[in-house]
Parts: sequence; structure tokens; C-alpha cells
Amino acid sequence: NPPTNSTSNPPTNPPTNSMMADGIRKEPDSFDGTGDVDAWIKSVNRIAKLREWTNEMLGKIVPIYIVGAAARVLDELSTDDQENFLEICTALRAKFGPQDTAFLYNCLLDRRQRVGESVGDYATDLHRLGQQSFRHLWLSKRGKN
Repeated sequence: NPPTNSTSNPPTNPPTNSMMADGIRKEPDSFDGTGDVDAWIKSVNRIAKLREWTNEMLGKIVPIYIVGAAARVLDELSTDDQENFLEICTALRAKFGPQDTAFLYNCLLDRRQRVGESVGDYATDLHRLGQQSFRHLWLSKRGKN
């Protein structure tokens, strides 16, 4: 075996500890489709800048933090797109991003459980549609506190 070089760069694996010593977040929160997708993407971009992750690295690292209903969106992408950060963001925004509230409200009213869909997945989607349909009410109430 060749001798190892102790000055070689450490591997660029996802961090195992979510905060740095100075309190700055150094790894993304998980995204399951119920939060604000744009805020999550901005957070990922800030962390990527801090950690000097390239877009190629982001494409390999970010899917680790995508769970639940959001992971199913990732699974629907082509194999190449599943490792493409920009394609991942586009797909997540299309599914979970802000849309016309009237359209979302109608989707909420019309939403029925699909054949083979688990109750948990159905409830998660109803919750997401409800949050997005009435987001303006939630934001206005939050601003009064």
C-alpha cells in the first residue's frame, strides 16, 4: 500500500453536526414539502456558499435532506436530474411553491384520496394545500403577534 499523505484534503461529505461552534448553521434542515420551499432553497444556498459546495456537490448532497412527500417528487425525476440541484429546485418549486390561492383553494376542495395513496400522504397533501390556500391569513395573523 502506498503511504498516505496526512496533508490531503478531507472528503467533502455532508456534515454530521448541524451547527458550527459560532452558532452558524452548517447543514440544511430536511425538507418534507410542508414548509416554505423558497426559504428552504435560500437556506441551502447560504450553507453551500459557507461550505464552498459547487452545484455538482449540491446535486449529490441535497437529496439526503429531502424527505417525505418531497422525496417522492425527487423520485419522479430522471436519474440525471436527481443529481442536478437546479432541476431539483425547479421540481420542488413546481410542486410546493406558491401558486394562485384561488386555484389552490379549488384543488383543496376537489382533492380526494387516490387509490393506493396512504392516509398519511393524503393528509400531508391536504395540509400543504390548506397552508398554501390560506397563507395570506396565516401571514397576516403572524404579523400581529
